[in-house]
Amino acid sequence: MANFTNSSIYSEIYKQLIKLVPELLSLELGEGLQSHITNSIDLNLEVLNKNEDKMIIALSHYHKDKLGSGDIVPDPDMQVRIFPKYNIAEALTYQDGFVMENVYLDGTHFYPRLKKKLNSFLYRWLKSCL
Repeated sequence: MANFTNSSIYSEIYKQLIKLVPELLSLELGEGLQSHITNSIDLNLEVLNKNEDKMIIALSHYHKDKLGSGDIVPDPDMQVRIFPKYNIAEALTYQDGFVMENVYLDGTHFYPRLKKKLNSFLYRWLKSCL
């Protein structure tokens, strides 16, 4: 399991995810959901990986390309790792029309500032989705 220095934000992210998607932990690999809320951007969720210890999901909003091409692009698009046994979750990646960021260099080494930044963003994003 990843090293969590300040577990409070990770448990808050987990709580927000469960509140937003109560059936989250029952979803299987490859399954997905999409919210449809009037006057709001749809939120997309897909299960990318799942085993008895962890689950990795992708969360995204889709917008028209800001550069004027008219393409629909994910903005933001994040991968989130969930540890149901510990009631915590963390941001793994962030992508929008301009940048792609990965918290982890490999399975254990990570960028501390980026980890803090992306988890803070994820926390605020989920809060606004709720």
